[in-house]
Amino acid sequence: MNGANSAAAKKRFNAVDFFIIAAIMACIAGVALRYNLIEKLSVGSPKDTVEISFYIHNISEYSAQALVVGDDIYSGGTYLGKISTVDISKAEYYFENSEGVLELTYDERRYDVRGTIIGSGTMTEDGFMLNNNTYIAAGKEMLVSTKNITVNILVTNLNVTPAGNS
Repeated sequence: MNGANSAAAKKRFNAVDFFIIAAIMACIAGVALRYNLIEKLSVGSPKDTVEISFYIHNISEYSAQALVVGDDIYSGGTYLGKISTVDISKAEYYFENSEGVLELTYDERRYDVRGTIIGSGTMTEDGFMLNNNTYIAAGKEMLVSTKNITVNILVTNLNVTPAGNS
């Protein structure tokens, strides 16, 4: 009888079995989610081209001149693209006059820079994924660097050209 009881006890489902089955199911779900995410981001062939407009406020003339058209630009070691245009102007400031009206004035020693970067990535339902790994949208501030300078930029606009339409 002892042999029959021990055989019956071994066939019983217990908490350890439940946790093993739950872990296996979690692994399967994780693999399925990962595959789905990779499928969304690696659209495969050609990537969309994006023109990223940016703005830098109140920098020195030396820093403004360090932004050179054609230079590669990176953010956190990730390649963003090449600088396409650079427009340097006197730094703009608004102040409230005695009547409470905002007036524009310029700082003769500081500069604002507006420009564009040409990069590539994929347009998703959630926004633009630059190089399929960096989310970017208008209003985002980014610390970027070129061979000459590291500076904070404000993304002001994205103009996406779908692959095959360029």
